[in-house]
Amino acid sequence: VQYFARPFLNLGIKVFSAWAANAVPVAEYAVAQIVLAGKGFFQSARRYYRQDRAAAAAFTAGQPCNYGIRVGLIGAGMIGKMVAERLQDYEYEVLVYDPFVSDETLAALGAKRAELAEIFSTCQIISNHATALLAFLNGDLDSIGLQAQDMAKIGFIQDLTRGIAKELKQYGINVNCVAPGGMISPGGIENTLDV
Repeated sequence: VQYFARPFLNLGIKVFSAWAANAVPVAEYAVAQIVLAGKGFFQSARRYYRQDRAAAAAFTAGQPCNYGIRVGLIGAGMIGKMVAERLQDYEYEVLVYDPFVSDETLAALGAKRAELAEIFSTCQIISNHATALLAFLNGDLDSIGLQAQDMAKIGFIQDLTRGIAKELKQYGINVNCVAPGGMISPGGIENTLDV
């Protein structure tokens, strides 16, 4: 909220935000979607709709469910941290891409730091929670210690996430995007993943 709140704060106007409270139902929803994806619910529902009950049941029977699968989280801001915290109740291996989160925080969340390429090549479920913080920076990227490549890794636009989800569903990988606003460019992710 810095980009719109700062001018008001500079004038002595108090600005209130319920972002932490709003993050709770978003994180709960994201975790529910991750659990459903782990059970093969979405792909099973598509098979039931397009084929029949037997096809849906056969698909679901072949899923690992929610035991021992890898879940990738992109972004460990307020929502991403809440999601990782709630995922500790499941037998998941949680990988997180976020250049700003500390190793101590990840350890407390029971998660492991990973690059995007590892997340996209090894996780059965990917959930995007990266925010668009850099979109509001007006200064020189070098002055805040970020290179263009780092900026290109911060998150994804919704259309890109949909495209990735369509591409990866054939491999049984589910992609969930709960990130608001503008994210990285399609070219940025292609360069990051060497596509």
